[in-house]
Parts: sequence; structure tokens; C-alpha cells
Amino acid sequence: MSRLIIVSNRLPFSIDKNADEPLLRQSSGGLVSALISYFERNNESVPRFTEHIWIGSVDFSPQDWNAVARQAKTKDFTVEPVFIEPGVYENYYNGFSNSTLWPLFHYFPSLAEFDEEYYEASIQVNFQFAEKILSVAGKDDVIWVHDYQLMFLPQILRKKNSALSIGYFLHIPFPSYEIFRLLPTSWKTNLLKGVLGADLIGFHTHDYVRHFIQSCKMILKVDEQFNTIHYQERLIKADLFPLGVDYQKFNDANWDEETIELKNAVKEKMPATKIIFSVDRLDYSKGLMHRLEGYEEFLEKYPEWL
Repeated sequence: MSRLIIVSNRLPFSIDKNADEPLLRQSSGGLVSALISYFERNNESVPRFTEHIWIGSVDFSPQDWNAVARQAKTKDFTVEPVFIEPGVYENYYNGFSNSTLWPLFHYFPSLAEFDEEYYEASIQVNFQFAEKILSVAGKDDVIWVHDYQLMFLPQILRKKNSALSIGYFLHIPFPSYEIFRLLPTSWKTNLLKGVLGADLIGFHTHDYVRHFIQSCKMILKVDEQFNTIHYQERLIKADLFPLGVDYQKFNDANWDEETIELKNAVKEKMPATKIIFSVDRLDYSKGLMHRLEGYEEFLEKYPEWL
């Protein structure tokens, strides 16, 4: 049986140094929540692996890691950290990933920054990830790469070892060709080649799949039939795999004693009121201001709901 090697930008851990001894704490986030739920609900409907290994970068030093490494093996997976020099990480993550790809892929081209130093840092970090993966991966292992920060990674791995089984999933939109083509020629070419290093490429929606394939056709001149891409004597499948929240987990929490206690405490503080609870990421791509303005207009039109 093979092992599953999951690769994401960050490991789902941070170090709490305020305790008597350093403690490794699990972080939050959409990608982390999705993968943790996968581990927790791994059953007969998904492939069985002998081991799960999670590779990602961390925001602490190798020395700090050594102090908490024994805490890192959970019942669901073991972790392998990638240590990246802070200045390089800044240009790779806050630079190319979040100042170039994030706004462009969310249709905010006017906010995208095109900086060669950002691009070079992203290439460098993707190579660092590849080195770590190749030092861990065996011939039967499955490598599952996640998200926009690591778009170059599948092709780097493929060039190092053509026999690897590689999957890639993009957790954000893939934009239309008219938007994607705004990237410099070498950048957009290498991004597409990078993703095409995978055997299976996943997206959230049918539109994202078609946008990706259209960009591959226009820029790399690939052939495609029924979402199967013919590229460099390989067949690569691109398809949609909608990802949602773990409904059962949230539904079960509704009956948890601690949840009921907190809910009752809130009701006591605000009796006879309608309570709306919302969790939002404060990011311009989420349209939060538009939603607040829409809610304001609703209350103006229907004051009885005040």
C-alpha cells in the first residue's frame, strides 16, 4: 500500500511559547479545515493509505521545531516542515501569491502587482518544497499538492521523477483566459506547465475547469477531449471536485453541551432579539462591504425587520 503525501503552503500548526513549555497548537483556515475533516472521516469510500504525511512551511525556526517535534505526530498524520528564509517567504507569499495571483484570479486585475522579484521568490520556494518532498516520497506514494502558492510544484517534481503519482487541487477560482493572459508571457506559460505536471487536476466548478483548459489551449496549444489534456506525451485529467464544509461536524456541534451553554448565555444577555451569527474573512474578494450595504438597504425598505 502507498502513503499519501499532502503538500500545502503552511503546516496547520503554530507554537505557543506562553505556556510553561512550548506547545504545538493546531491552526485554522479553510484548507486546513477541509483536510482535517478528510483525515477525521477517512472511511471505506476513500482510498486507504498506510500513512498520511503533511508537508508545509512553518513560521518558526528549526530550533523551535526541535523543541516541539515530538508533539507533531497525530493519530491522523505526521508532519514534515519546510523552513524558508523570511525575506524569501515574504516575496513568495505576500508578494507573488497574494499580491499577484490572488487579486488576478479573483478578477481584481487593477490590484495585481507584477514584480520580477516576487516571481523569482515563488520559483525558489517551489523548488525548496520539491526537495523536501523528494527526500520523503517513495515510488508507490501519492503526492497531493494544494493551492495557488504551489502551482509550479507538480512540474518540478515531474522533471525530477517522471514516475510519481501527483494530484493538484486549486482552492481558489481559475480566471477566464482574458484575465489570465494579463500575466507576463513567461509567467503564465510556466504556471500552466507547472500545474500540468500533475496527473489529476481539481477545481471547484465546471467554469474553472474550462477556463484552465482554454488557457492551456491558447498559450500551450494543447489538445483536449472531454477534460483530458494531451501534453508532452501524457494524458492529464482536469475535473471539478466541489469542496464544502463538513456539515455533520457543525450540525453535531449544535448539540454539544458547551455549545448549548454558550448559546444560552448569549440569549440571556440579549433576550427577545433575533440573533444573526456570521463568520467572514475580511478580504476584498469576499464582497463583505457589498453585503453590508445590501443588508442596510433591506432594513431601510423593510423597517419592520429592525
